[in-house]
Amino acid sequence: AWAHAMQGRLWQAAQCNAGGLLLWLITMIAAPWALIAAARGRWPVFQPSSQALLYVGTFVMVATLVDWLRRVASAL
Repeated sequence: AWAHAMQGRLWQAAQCNAGGLLLWLITMIAAPWALIAAARGRWPVFQPSSQALLYVGTFVMVATLVDWLRRVASAL
């Protein structure tokens, strides 16, 4: 999924692994944001809360599980 996404083939990435695509999207946003925060010594715009990170992580995990269950069900 990451290889497809890095090459701009988001549909193929989603077909490979929806959770992987979501993680790629989050990383493409979070990495530059974290680098800016490190360079400036403070969070740009807002500081992420533990609760927000928990929600994002849970969303990615649920998307991955649903994708996995869909694949298992179609293989039966």
